Amino acid sequence: MNKEWKDNSGKIHSGSYHGSKNEYDVIDCSLCGFKHVVPIPSEEFLENYYRKDFVKNRPAGFYNKIEKDIPWWEIIYNEKYDLLEKYITKQNKSILDIGSGLGYFLKYGKARGWKTVGVEPSLESCDYSMKHGLEIINEYLDQKNYQKLGKYDVVHMHEVIEHLPDPVNMINLGMRMLNPGGLLCIVSPNDFNPLQEAFMKSGKTDQWWISPPEHINYFNFSSISKLLKENGFNILEQTSTFPLELFLLMGDNYIGNNKIGKEIHSKRKQFEMTMYKTGNDEIRRKLYKNISDLGLGRELIIIGQAKI
Repeated sequence: MNKEWKDNSGKIHSGSYHGSKNEYDVIDCSLCGFKHVVPIPSEEFLENYYRKDFVKNRPAGFYNKIEKDIPWWEIIYNEKYDLLEKYITKQNKSILDIGSGLGYFLKYGKARGWKTVGVEPSLESCDYSMKHGLEIINEYLDQKNYQKLGKYDVVHMHEVIEHLPDPVNMINLGMRMLNPGGLLCIVSPNDFNPLQEAFMKSGKTDQWWISPPEHINYFNFSSISKLLKENGFNILEQTSTFPLELFLLMGDNYIGNNKIGKEIHSKRKQFEMTMYKTGNDEIRRKLYKNISDLGLGRELIIIGQAKI
């Protein structure tokens, strides 16, 4: 079944239907080259939502949980900086984090000698991260303000582009904010992946990963790589995060169950921290790279280099 929708500019978004939630339909859009919801929420609606309403959905104990996970996040974030430093080798390195959240990614970059700047529309998150002595700009990045931020060796977007009404525009802004040969690093949920589809087809749940208006776009490794290539980037690195859906297929149904969710999160952390502490972290990194080649992993991680 195909669906189509006309945006305010008159462009027709059409493609095969892949599910619905909250009065939004997901289509594999032939115009955009990736799955997204229709209708697409307006930028005005989303800016207001993320400035004021988004943090209201944070569960009780959110900050305590994040702070408890800091030793684990240190391993994850330092792995990403290791990848970036394979290509950015000069002494004075700079990074802009779009959607910098609570600032921990920038905090570890700063400790490694990077010049770090974050852009974060949530006032609460901005205030929290500035307590770490970070430079954070409390704005919603767009065509009006990007130029004043300058240029960087890396532009980083962690779980950002799935929320945007026009992800291509943000990728293009990222390109304009890069120094020659700079890197764009994107992390996004790897949705509609084979493990999710397998568990859904077992009849135990619906498409729980569809979550508009928060998640508008749904990428996989193929569609995000194609999007970056079409917008001036060469793909340098591809990897994934732990394929959490394996727990579902082994009987640990964490969907809508916070208790089980915490348990499987702890197991995932235990695996990754044990591999690190025992000197086997390189094996884990190779494992996740190979998993990404199969289209698996809870999140996709892509690093592209701006074509010179």
